[in-house]
Amino acid sequence: MSNIVGSVLPAPAIKSTVRGLQNVQARTVAIGAPKSMGDLSDVDLSAVGDGALLVYNGVLQKFVANPELNNSNTKIVGGSF
Repeated sequence: MSNIVGSVLPAPAIKSTVRGLQNVQARTVAIGAPKSMGDLSDVDLSAVGDGALLVYNGVLQKFVANPELNNSNTKIVGGSF
């Protein structure tokens, strides 16, 4: 059985010890400053503007910003009053 020991310390040091494994694959993980939604690969903000909404487009397989809801699959349910 393998022993994996690790510790996460305040940036930037991460320490670990791995015993009993023949193949070890290491990966660097960096957590930086907050990002914008536009940095996501599945979000299209080309039509973003005041009042725009993000609606998923199944053809493009992306969330697309649009100021108008023009999709027959979109339903807005406001509840019962």
